[in-house]
Amino acid sequence: MAQPALGLMATALVIAISAGYIAVWDFGTFNGWVAFFALCFIPFEVVTGVIWGGNPPFVSGLRQPVKGLVLLIVTLLVGAVVAQIVYRTLGASQGDPGPMLAFFSICVIVTTFFWTIAFGGWPFTAMIKNPLAAGLATWLACYVVGFAIYWLCCDFTYLEGAPVYVPSADPKGLFTAWTVVVYYMAALTILFAWLCFDLWPLTSNPGIMKQPTLGIVLVGASLVLGYAMYYVAVYPMTIQNVEFLLRVPIAFIFGTILVLNMCQNSLFNVPQPVKGVMNVVFSAVIGSLLMIGYQRLQPVLSGSLPPGPPPFQQEQFQVWTANAMLAVTFPFLVFYAAYFNFWPLAKPAAQSAPARP
Repeated sequence: MAQPALGLMATALVIAISAGYIAVWDFGTFNGWVAFFALCFIPFEVVTGVIWGGNPPFVSGLRQPVKGLVLLIVTLLVGAVVAQIVYRTLGASQGDPGPMLAFFSICVIVTTFFWTIAFGGWPFTAMIKNPLAAGLATWLACYVVGFAIYWLCCDFTYLEGAPVYVPSADPKGLFTAWTVVVYYMAALTILFAWLCFDLWPLTSNPGIMKQPTLGIVLVGASLVLGYAMYYVAVYPMTIQNVEFLLRVPIAFIFGTILVLNMCQNSLFNVPQPVKGVMNVVFSAVIGSLLMIGYQRLQPVLSGSLPPGPPPFQQEQFQVWTANAMLAVTFPFLVFYAAYFNFWPLAKPAAQSAPARP
């Protein structure tokens, strides 16, 4: 089966599997431990897919589906260890994982995307010849930077009095935590939009396409344009942080996963920048439609919303939607595309070389 039919069929299959997985858990468990665990293994999954190209040295000699299974098991084990470390340190081992641990994890995930995609793992991939060591160094560095952003910037005092608030774990940073996370996600949205253009027009300038210049340009532009988008939406347009996060960054990024990863950028066979515009529009539309689909399925998959005032229930509903899309379906899609190489829908490709031999 060829693209884009392969990607579309694979996406439908993975969404069905994701829905079945979500349905196993009650609402509270899914929004708590299940989502938190996924947030803990996603950074390693991103490094595996981007830095190692889904083919790290320790599985380079394996064939599908064994290769995919080994990568999956290793990723889940790493996630389990990270979840315990984060819960017992930043979470102070109190109660179910709440917003603090989720926001820390999101800071790390967004940092990982920027470091692996924009910088290509530089400087570690340039300094360290061993590809496994370079990838692991990048992964650990993303946690260091993500922690710094979280600790310096995030303030959770707005949660005082709520059961999920742990005073001893609140970094009491410079900005309200929602502002930090939503802005950082908005910046990541710009990076994914640029990927829809295959980095056009930067590709016409060889000087910019070298690291670290490329990373600096991509991250800098993403932070500036992401702030402009966030500011206009949240202030002049008075869209609430959670609503904006769900309807713009999450919906769009989810759509780009289908366009760029699952369909491997094969939907539109036209030159840039026309292809980029079509990719962006399609990603926004399909991401929004899938978001609505998940919201319609929420009562079927996870039952009734937790008791509380309407604003609280609305926020919980929005968080559930975000988790269903980016904490479950997104990593499942990457597992299938990057770890299993679309097996068994696609014929096994010729054995590829390990990352950066």
